[in-house]
Amino acid sequence: MKEIKQHALSISRVEIRDSVMSPKVLLSEFSIWKPVVSIILFFCEDKRNHIVVTAILRFIDPSMGNLKHLTDIYNSLLTSTSSGNICVLENIGRPLDKLKSGLHTTSLNFVEFQRHTKITNRVQPGIPYITSLAKRSPLVIRTLLALYLNTTGLFPKANQFLFCRRDTTFEEISLLLNRCMQEKCPKSSMRSLYSIANIEMLQSQIQFYLHNEIRRLPTGADFLLCLICRGHENHPFLDQFSDMLSRPSPLSELVLKQIMGDHWSHVTVVTSDVPGLGKSEFIQSKAICLKNRSICVHISGPFNRLSIIEDIIRLGPKNYQVMHLDIGAVSDSAELHLFVFEMIVLRHISAGSTAYALSYDDMFIEIANTINDELSNSLQTITCFQREHLQWMGYTNLRVSCEINSPIEVVCHYLRSLDEGLVDTHDLYFTGTEALEPLENIECRKVLERHFQSSGDMSFTMMNVFINVLADQLKKLSASVFFRTPILRRYSVKNLSESQVKNKLVDFKEKSSDELKKELLKLTRRSSKPMDTTELQDVMTIYVLTPDNLLKMVLISLRVDSKVPVLIMGETACGKTSLIAFLAKICGVDFDVFSIHAGIEDSDIATKFNQMNQSALQNISNTFWLFLDEINTCNHLGLIADSLCHRMLFGKELAPNLTLLAACNPYRLREENEILTTGLQGKIKQDALSRLVYRVHPLPEALIDYVWDYGNLSEDDEVLYIFKMVNNVFSETILTRLLANVLVKSQRFVRTVEINDYCVSLRDVDRCRRLVEWFDKFLLKKNHIYSVRYRQVRAIILGLAMCYHNRFLEGNKRQKYRQEVKRCICSTLSYKITEDDILTYIFTEQKDILDLMTELPPGTAQNAALQENVFMLKYIPGITPKEIPVIKLIVENITDNSCRHLMVITNGDAVISILENQLNELGMPFDIIFGSRFEEDLTDAYNYRILSRIILCMEQGMVLILKDLESIYGSLYDMLNQNYTVIEKKKHCRVALGHYSNPMCQVHDNFKCVVLVEESKLDKSDPPFLNRFEKQQVTFSDFLGKESLKKAVDDLDKEMIHFCKIPNHSFSPYDLIPSYSQNLLISLIIRSQHLAECTASIETVKKSSI
Repeated sequence: MKEIKQHALSISRVEIRDSVMSPKVLLSEFSIWKPVVSIILFFCEDKRNHIVVTAILRFIDPSMGNLKHLTDIYNSLLTSTSSGNICVLENIGRPLDKLKSGLHTTSLNFVEFQRHTKITNRVQPGIPYITSLAKRSPLVIRTLLALYLNTTGLFPKANQFLFCRRDTTFEEISLLLNRCMQEKCPKSSMRSLYSIANIEMLQSQIQFYLHNEIRRLPTGADFLLCLICRGHENHPFLDQFSDMLSRPSPLSELVLKQIMGDHWSHVTVVTSDVPGLGKSEFIQSKAICLKNRSICVHISGPFNRLSIIEDIIRLGPKNYQVMHLDIGAVSDSAELHLFVFEMIVLRHISAGSTAYALSYDDMFIEIANTINDELSNSLQTITCFQREHLQWMGYTNLRVSCEINSPIEVVCHYLRSLDEGLVDTHDLYFTGTEALEPLENIECRKVLERHFQSSGDMSFTMMNVFINVLADQLKKLSASVFFRTPILRRYSVKNLSESQVKNKLVDFKEKSSDELKKELLKLTRRSSKPMDTTELQDVMTIYVLTPDNLLKMVLISLRVDSKVPVLIMGETACGKTSLIAFLAKICGVDFDVFSIHAGIEDSDIATKFNQMNQSALQNISNTFWLFLDEINTCNHLGLIADSLCHRMLFGKELAPNLTLLAACNPYRLREENEILTTGLQGKIKQDALSRLVYRVHPLPEALIDYVWDYGNLSEDDEVLYIFKMVNNVFSETILTRLLANVLVKSQRFVRTVEINDYCVSLRDVDRCRRLVEWFDKFLLKKNHIYSVRYRQVRAIILGLAMCYHNRFLEGNKRQKYRQEVKRCICSTLSYKITEDDILTYIFTEQKDILDLMTELPPGTAQNAALQENVFMLKYIPGITPKEIPVIKLIVENITDNSCRHLMVITNGDAVISILENQLNELGMPFDIIFGSRFEEDLTDAYNYRILSRIILCMEQGMVLILKDLESIYGSLYDMLNQNYTVIEKKKHCRVALGHYSNPMCQVHDNFKCVVLVEESKLDKSDPPFLNRFEKQQVTFSDFLGKESLKKAVDDLDKEMIHFCKIPNHSFSPYDLIPSYSQNLLISLIIRSQHLAECTASIETVKKSSI
């Protein structure tokens, strides 16, 4: 189906208005037209592919409206059921001819307020009109509309426009030029103007082809063609037409607003001063007034034309719907700007083989609030449509629910009772026979204005948080018998607590951990099912419950119960996730954590949300919590914000028993001297996030009102956590106390030295704890003569060395830290130890590891730096080294544009076939170039030919495989070093062609170079040349893959030796087979396995090899 769409949409871009109605004309090229004919035939027979057919026909002629009559026309004019080409074309051609003849093609005219314009602002027939705009100019659309206004007075159509992008092909450009040249129109009417914009986005090769096509346009023709390129006058494309450049005046903002208002009054842009003023609700109310339903398409994060078009098609337009385009912060606002213009003005959008013709009559565009209005300012043309800007108008436009149990009714009833002095004398009931009547809208507004006055950037979001939390508490009060008015008259709150609970009000700080646990259960647990005491005890062993944590959990529970979004902001490893997980256990809910990271895709988020949503719907009696950790590290905050704030996912409401909670890291700048690590200044690429402590994106303003500052752990709470975390490390209490004390001292020492409160966290404590446990077991196996206490103290020192001591680069800081550790050990134990002893323990262990390494290269300096590096890398408990196949590493390098070029060290050419297979599977274009040692090839002309091929591969983004080209490598110094010069976001490098020519050549982002070097020649290679590459060594055994196949090679070798054994003679396989080697056996095994189609047993493969 995808292939049919690709052919259909490609062919539809040719001017077929005349030819598609004549089957005889098409018959000679039926093989070309067959996909289009098939897809339209399917629609005529059973209305399949309605959206595709609509996109095809409306691209040709936007006047083609409702196509539901096409099937009826087809059936009425059906002449034959034969499947022959002529009959099929006649059966399709007649209905299209009749449908076309019934249309009255009309073009959208500009308002006629500019009749007289300068000739330089008008496209002249037969002369390409080439326009130069400033680099990244936002005036492309305004300039194009001005040219259409001045030249034809008509708005452009989809088949007359082409906005170039990185993936635009020359076929698309060629098709537009064909439409421009071959357009047929009556003498009385003016020809259509065709345009190609943003030419600078095209690949260099395509720009070159376009230049040639423009130069070959026939003279004396009456075509109208405009080309726009952004960049300086010396841009390669503009430089070719320097004598033809024009600079027309773009439409002013005032004129553009008037045009948009006159012709697109059905399009409304909705913005607001601050988030939370009800933009989405405003659009829904407008849709209801139109007796329609709004269907929402959300756009945010990484901009992807194809996925947006697929989302629109997936929604399926209906006659009773209006489109709600919800635009959040995107990665490429300029591309979004063009996309929305194409969709609304041209009413046709496409990406690859997918296209859509807009069918909605009414349309609303919601633009999210961003910092300094960056988003709305970047959509200059879009904001010229009819605009509704929402401001806080007090409570005048507040809509109040008539349901007496709604939060706003509950709060307003209590506040009114308070105003009237009746709150202590009259009980308020919201259910049963004595339930109150709902208040009128006006009354609720007055009550809220008195008690919740607007100040600052007030919004409905802030109002809802206040009302929902207060209503939740008031409902509980009204349902409690202890808060009935007769009781409240006799007792104050304190006396009530003393008489009913028979316990004085105490400070939570005075309560034990078990008492806090019981209080938390009473305050937060909603499940009627009693909690298993064993399960609760297990939870308490791994979590420290403090008064501060108790208060945080109660507040979070209040937000959850009140349906207020929970968004916690706090430093990494400050306990956000563990607190939510502990609260979930206490509340008895089904809980899951979804860790967000920078590489996550919106499809991953949608999949996880859908899984939890389905589980919640299938178990509606249970409560589900999904915790989204570190949401602001990814690019899809708009999708997450929509789910958190509106409980919607791609237009569908989430299950009522599913609660989303989220956490984020603070947006904070780091010091200038902390941005780059010493020695890596020239190797680490910096970007906009490099100056941040955490690589996070700004939160959408819709989430700002829900952010709750988690705060930092107090020193006392951190001490409690540390003692709890190390409680079970040692059986001896005093050693446990020593470990806890030295960890507390280490945390404080690092913060003091680095002058940073966030440089260490409880994760460092946990890492050190695990290392100490591991070193204790390791030392026990290594040497049994240690006493238990001596061994465990030594394990503590080694754990501290890895986590704290070795993080300091300066020797004086390390010395001060060792002194701190010494004082702590001496004060806790009756144990004599010096700072030199601690250093000796560390150095001894580091040296022991290096001594165990028997395969050190000759001449390796076994200094302290090497010992420490090996020590840090060697002891990583919990991580098991995993061998990664070298072929997989090669593929990862080739597919990763950020990696260095690759050198593959091998014997023979067998690796080339492996590379060919992998590249074919990946669908990546490649070229293989071998060097030649023939005398006639050792010339400059030969080198020029090779370098020309290499330059072509660089420009086209191919994978280039080179071997035995030592005479060429010197000319590719900049390319192999990846020493690129970036001009207008395109990479260039110099290639030395002889002694005098050093042209600057473009390098495609996808270009990758692989150099093959024989292992026997490696020692003779120039070291600077070797250092330019990532290196992988490939042997024949790497091709086997399975261990069983490797064993088969060894077995085969033994059998061959046995086969060639002759008594009393020194006869070997090498005497029988001159080319006998380990590589020969491997190739035989691989060949035999391939012939057996990978299904035979290993024994069969060995027999086949023999």
